[in-house]
Amino acid sequence: VETGRLAVAFEHFPLAIHPHAMDGAASAECARKQDRFWQMHDALFGDGADLERIGLARLASAVGLDVSAFARCLEDESVAARIQDRSRVAVELGWPARPRS
Repeated sequence: VETGRLAVAFEHFPLAIHPHAMDGAASAECARKQDRFWQMHDALFGDGADLERIGLARLASAVGLDVSAFARCLEDESVAARIQDRSRVAVELGWPARPRS
């Protein structure tokens, strides 16, 4: 057992009240498949980020993704299914939708 190390797990929790939450989560997951998760994450939460599909494609290009592969990934139903499944598990575990202060 190593000491002095911390592992951080990130799970998406797209809220139904936000019309672009699922596309945003899927965009980050699709970026993860190209080893650019945190770059896309930061871009999604940047000032003035356009979360419509065309805006997401622009963000994908800006963070250095293969935009064609990104677009195919967004259409892959298994990506949304995984996000929904992990969100369901989070609810079952009693995790809050946002960090507590």
